[in-house]
Amino acid sequence: MINGYHTFYKFENDFWKNNPEEWDAIDVLAQLTSILFWKKNYGPIKLYANTDHLNHIKKYGIEQEYDFIDTDLLDSIPHKDKASRYWSFSKIHAAKEIAKHDTEFCIIDTDLWLKEPGLLKTDCDFTAFHEEWFDINKGFNNYHDAINWMDQHEVDKFDWSCWPINCAIMHFKNRTQELINTWYDEVTKVILLDKNPDCQKNISNSAIFVEQRMLPTIANKLGVSYNTIKPNSFLVRSFKDKVGWNNSWVPPLYSSEESIRIEKSIAHVWGKRIKYRHDGFRRRIIHSIIMDITTTFPGIHTKYETLFKECHDLLNIPSVSVRSDES
Repeated sequence: MINGYHTFYKFENDFWKNNPEEWDAIDVLAQLTSILFWKKNYGPIKLYANTDHLNHIKKYGIEQEYDFIDTDLLDSIPHKDKASRYWSFSKIHAAKEIAKHDTEFCIIDTDLWLKEPGLLKTDCDFTAFHEEWFDINKGFNNYHDAINWMDQHEVDKFDWSCWPINCAIMHFKNRTQELINTWYDEVTKVILLDKNPDCQKNISNSAIFVEQRMLPTIANKLGVSYNTIKPNSFLVRSFKDKVGWNNSWVPPLYSSEESIRIEKSIAHVWGKRIKYRHDGFRRRIIHSIIMDITTTFPGIHTKYETLFKECHDLLNIPSVSVRSDES
């Protein structure tokens, strides 16, 4: 068994603020699905969140599924004034605390679930979800030069040639505290410097820089070994290109039986959330989550009747009103 962790720091986010309030139920349903699949396939799951997020999920009662909940850590998180840019810092802050008592553990995003056991690799010191490939000279890119966030002497300390890694899954196994403490210290320097705060690159991409760009770079410097669960690398430019999902990866998702198996065994809503506003796409997401959770956990819809009712209602209406505080 491996201790699993969810971390969530709820704050006002300009990117999501215009989403209708009713859509919050989709995210809570995904979080419940993530909890239940982890407990079924891997072991206990615990939550580090701020009180705002805990109160949000308490509306539906899903907090009872956690084996442990802590709000003190993230309620008192430093650098709150920069949370909107460095929103991934809450995950790093929680990881540092967890590493004080767990040598091996896994942090997964609240909108991701592993449908099968045995997906976490054990042949390296830590494992992430997948690599991300980008081309600074071609198409969309959200990975920019480190000099946008760091002074030159800090940039020169590292070799930036490794690809970023998607951190929706982070399985730490060996040299855990050394890696996370170094990561935390380097990220804190970036946040305190807060370079180019009005630059659009920094406003939009600071969170993925300190998380997905810095972690593999720091691991390489320390000689900490890592690999990824997916054998495919995501093509960042495909995020806005009109490219089919299969061809958004190298090699393509359906290029091998192993790739197909892993693709079918892990569900992640994150990249699809920006398409909630598309009625058909939103319905497909809700339907997919409901099918996954009700097929594996019969009767769960009666335990969380309010949550499932709200999600079923979203399947049957073409559009919903904006949040009351934004109208």
